[in-house]
Amino acid sequence: MRAVQGIAVAFVTILAGAALAAPDATITLQGDVNPAVSISGVNANLSLTLVPGNGVTTADANGICVYSSSPGAQYTLDIASTSNGGDFTLDNVDDTGVTIGFTATWDDATTTGNTVTVGANAGPFIGTTDVSCSASNAALHITPVQADVDTATTGHYTTTLTLTVAPI
Repeated sequence: MRAVQGIAVAFVTILAGAALAAPDATITLQGDVNPAVSISGVNANLSLTLVPGNGVTTADANGICVYSSSPGAQYTLDIASTSNGGDFTLDNVDDTGVTIGFTATWDDATTTGNTVTVGANAGPFIGTTDVSCSASNAALHITPVQADVDTATTGHYTTTLTLTVAPI
């Protein structure tokens, strides 16, 4: 009889457990898409013509593409320079302390000639929402200051610019 009671208790326990289990379950999935941005197509080397009294040539970095996942493909642009002058300047590598200033303008997908300054987040600008960035939508234009070129000493002038884009 004890064996039968043990089986009956086990059977009742199994039935009670089955009655407590739900026939279905719900899982909530959540995720975030963080803003993303990228820049591509930047020409790594630009040459300038620096002729005293004879005009200067604007160097153009065309063919740039900026992708942004932000609404309206908006982004900001920050340009940093390695020059000693702190602003947009070309440093004479042969004569320390001699610089030639320049201006920088940025074209985005909708506007041209947007003046940018060193270390200032410029924008908002418009890029593309096409993650493959298959067509250019931006350009950087560098124009040396003629008065600086006219008074500059002979030498090789250089700087390195770092362009950083950020989603809005």
